[in-house]
Amino acid sequence: TVVQFPFFRESLQKRNTVVHPDVIIGARTEVSERARFGPNFIGGWVVVSLTPGDAATLFPWILGADASGTTFALADTLQSFAVLVDKVTGTHEYYDGVINRAVIHGKQTGPGGPPNFITVAMQMIFKGYNAPGVADSFPSLTLGVTGEYAPLVFEDSVLTATAAQEVKEFTIDINNYVQPRWVNSLNPTALCPSRR
Repeated sequence: TVVQFPFFRESLQKRNTVVHPDVIIGARTEVSERARFGPNFIGGWVVVSLTPGDAATLFPWILGADASGTTFALADTLQSFAVLVDKVTGTHEYYDGVINRAVIHGKQTGPGGPPNFITVAMQMIFKGYNAPGVADSFPSLTLGVTGEYAPLVFEDSVLTATAAQEVKEFTIDINNYVQPRWVNSLNPTALCPSRR
């Protein structure tokens, strides 16, 4: 299934490391010919406004289990997905990824101001990356425009703890504690969720 998410900002990237042998060479300068690329980290953050329609896709990625009606449960494994970002100069494809952390945030607006959107900031980690020129062309997609894709605002929220409570701000932080592992590859070969 291909879905499109309009986002506020994203910081997805492939970060290379450079490793040098820690040897004595008679000077403080590293010799570039004795350096090489080390393990890569592929991932970053994506921040979107929360809609009921998008929640049906995002929460199974965040929590692991498919939705049962409007209930989202934790699972021992996480669902894998790919992201294609069009950065005008080229498309960047990130694949075999999971959500390491999701921070859902809402805050009341000031007097007379517009309602504040409820946002979801997701830290994603991927096993692979295709640079521009290698990635697929960006597909033609249509944004959902029915009522279920209207962004939620803070004023839509209700906190119930025995009875409804008044709140001015909330943050829900879901952390899957994903540990990337590298085996015979500079890109991660396994993304292992641990405690939650």
